[in-house]
Amino acid sequence: EPRPRRIFSKLIEAFRAIQVEHHHTKEEILDIYLSLLPFGGNYEGLETASLAFFGHDASRLSPAEIATLLAIPQAPSFRQPAPKNEQYLRAARNKIARQLLEQDALPRGMLSERITVEEAIESIEKSPVPTEFRPMPREIPHLAIQMRRRYPEAKRLQLAIDRSIQVIAESMVAQHRTRIEE
Repeated sequence: EPRPRRIFSKLIEAFRAIQVEHHHTKEEILDIYLSLLPFGGNYEGLETASLAFFGHDASRLSPAEIATLLAIPQAPSFRQPAPKNEQYLRAARNKIARQLLEQDALPRGMLSERITVEEAIESIEKSPVPTEFRPMPREIPHLAIQMRRRYPEAKRLQLAIDRSIQVIAESMVAQHRTRIEE
């Protein structure tokens, strides 16, 4: 609900926040927020960004990847993966990583093998930042994961997408595309 920045607008926002908290738990609100975070281009949501930037789901993010994903939504147009944004993204990622490590909010290894904050910062600073978007998965496992999260109580979910039909359809499209492009 975009509005001019005035006191009345802030009161409306506060009222909306109370309404949201009345209807949703804090965990649900966080899940909604994480699914709507802007990551540049048409990419929204933590899981989508994790797949698009690193090629794996968010549960497997490294400390450097976590800090990267925290940096992008603050200024998506200047920090989304692109060669021209690399220095901005790297600087923001390193700053966020340092802050989180100093607060012991980023993992530094198993308890018996924990590295120091400075070693973790050095490791993160040496790691690359994404400079391009990866192709999104073209199969349906990401849908299955999403549906499992949405309906955790369900023992079995039946979806209308059939993987074998998807593979056949993609093959036919690829064949016709080659013929059309010739």
